[in-house]
Amino acid sequence: MEQAEYQLSRTEAMLWVGKIALIFFLILGLIYAFAVLSPRIAAWIDKKRGKTPEYTRYDEHTRVKGMFEADLPKDKNQKENEEQKDNGEG
Repeated sequence: MEQAEYQLSRTEAMLWVGKIALIFFLILGLIYAFAVLSPRIAAWIDKKRGKTPEYTRYDEHTRVKGMFEADLPKDKNQKENEEQKDNGEG
């Protein structure tokens, strides 16, 4: 039994590579859109639900943030300086 060999031409191969790349970037675009839109959707749902009880109210520390809005971790020196300013040590 002989296997039939089918060899793609250069044009057909480039079309396959293009299709795969297009599908790949579409999937990445969907993931990016989900990552950007999910905090906005959560904020919209919270707004639609109306006034929340005092014990579940959000402040600036519990606000829903997107992955690109997150605060960067502070180094040890910055934390110490902020604590000194808060305590009035100067």
